[in-house]
Amino acid sequence: MRRMIGGLLAVAALVATAAQATADDDTSCDIDLKHDIRVSAQRVSVSEGEESLFDIEQGGVLTVREQPVVLTQAQRDLVENYGCELSALIPQVIELVSGALALAGSSVSTAFDEAFGDDSTSGDKLAAALDEARLAFEAKAKPEPGVYVLADSDDEFGDELEEEMDTLVGEAMAELMAEIGRAFTSDEGSFVERLEAFGAGMETVGREIEQSSEVVADWAEEVCTSVERVRALEQEVQGQVPAFKGMGVLGN
Repeated sequence: MRRMIGGLLAVAALVATAAQATADDDTSCDIDLKHDIRVSAQRVSVSEGEESLFDIEQGGVLTVREQPVVLTQAQRDLVENYGCELSALIPQVIELVSGALALAGSSVSTAFDEAFGDDSTSGDKLAAALDEARLAFEAKAKPEPGVYVLADSDDEFGDELEEEMDTLVGEAMAELMAEIGRAFTSDEGSFVERLEAFGAGMETVGREIEQSSEVVADWAEEVCTSVERVRALEQEVQGQVPAFKGMGVLGN
């Protein structure tokens, strides 16, 4: 699942440099969620393919590999707290990815239109691809109201999307080179004036993308805080509930 999350954010990063906020920056956390995770108001379910690994229901009721686990009240309270934090984290991760894709698309479209005029199609192509990616991701991650899903199988989706975006970014760069050519061969103004106008357009693109990156970085920081809370509780449950040893959704 790490590849899926990182891949989708990397797609946004191709046009808004957002992935560094959550994947490769040494100052940030590593959102490396394992297994297939499904959360709702009633239950957290974690599985590996068709195999159920564990379920946590309201009140701290724990089932491991489809076997109920007898817990003390203190253990139940701990498991319930862990389940609540995990239930809050998964929607956060989903909204981070979805929001990054939406913001990247909007930023690219606005930046290219402002820089090169409404006739430029580079920004529109990238924005349309990002919006399509966002909708496809949300259809998988939010299959019904109140239910949130992140699955290991989504890694393939992230890889395919990243390849598609690589192609589109290449096309956009080709058009950008054409924009440069038009700027230098235009009859409007002197060469220096045309050069200054093009430079101003590129500054507009840079400002828009930088602003978007800062917003996504702030979102990612909030998610990282949640990840560390879940990690700490997960390790505590592993230490205090023998049946849960080796379980969990985060690496140590």
